[in-house]
Amino acid sequence: VKEKPDIILLDLLMPEMDGYEVMKHLKENSDTAKIPVILFTAAPPEAVVKKGGQVMDAVDFVIKPFDDKALMFIVNRIADMTRKDMSE
Repeated sequence: VKEKPDIILLDLLMPEMDGYEVMKHLKENSDTAKIPVILFTAAPPEAVVKKGGQVMDAVDFVIKPFDDKALMFIVNRIADMTRKDMSE
């Protein structure tokens, strides 16, 4: 990986491979394992939590449809946390 993203926005419902499988691959790869992931889903929060342990590796999740301002709040909060962790 030449450039790593600061944050990954990942939808759980995708063709071919769902977000749970993508999350598993991200966390197994040392190049991407520490990148914060925000999950997107139309499912209720209880369904997401019950799906599996790899979901717990996400830093947050957003229920669709979502408010742009709420998403930006989450992204900025995670970016601030990441910058703080890098400075320590």
